[in-house]
Amino acid sequence: MLQRKKPLTRKKPLRAKAPMRAQKKVAGGDSAADQRADEVSDAAARKLWPLLAARSGPPFVQHERIGPYRADFACLPARLVVLIANQDDPERQDWFESQNWRVLPFAAETILADTDRVLDAVAAAFTLRIVRR
Repeated sequence: MLQRKKPLTRKKPLRAKAPMRAQKKVAGGDSAADQRADEVSDAAARKLWPLLAARSGPPFVQHERIGPYRADFACLPARLVVLIANQDDPERQDWFESQNWRVLPFAAETILADTDRVLDAVAAAFTLRIVRR
């Protein structure tokens, strides 16, 4: 059996990913209402993701980092972003729109209660894109 004289080492260090932009925290930490809102947003994302992933047409990706922000769902070829709306972060939607992304913001409660309407709005956004060209 061959033995190495020197241990293997990396010539270049691994490059760390750039940190995500931190969410603004309200003084006093997370309240019960904040935790409930996070749970509702997570439930909405879990419900909507399989439906977006299974639809025909250009593919969606989940939790895609675009610039300094994270899109909840994005269709990169169509430059379409679906956001689970958060009243604490209106500048995220403004930034995407300033970069020529079409943004579809939905409240988490709307996604949970009326998923068909959300999917219809996403389909309509693709239809509008084709007509505009």
